[in-house]
Amino acid sequence: MPVTEQLEKFMKLNGYKISDIARLSNVPYTTIDGLFKKGADNIKLSTLRKLANLLQCSLDELVGMPQAGVGFTIEERLFLLKFRSLDECNKKALLVSVDVLLDAQKERKKA
Repeated sequence: MPVTEQLEKFMKLNGYKISDIARLSNVPYTTIDGLFKKGADNIKLSTLRKLANLLQCSLDELVGMPQAGVGFTIEERLFLLKFRSLDECNKKALLVSVDVLLDAQKERKKA
């Protein structure tokens, strides 16, 4: 089920549990737990909207519908959100760190 797959990925990336998703999305714990146990066949649109808002994705992405054009993955969106929360000094430091990682990756590929 694409909804639970997206939630699992989001939870893993952030170290969240079902209770965290429920609290952050304002969706009852039992609803989130039920998604994982029973699937999303009868999920309400209002619940999908809350979850899509939490994951910063469209409803189509949340339910696994094909997207026109290229969009960001959940990991990329989360990275961007976290990047935006940094001050300018830390943004520059992060960009330098990314350059170092990319250089190291190039060197590993050469070997």
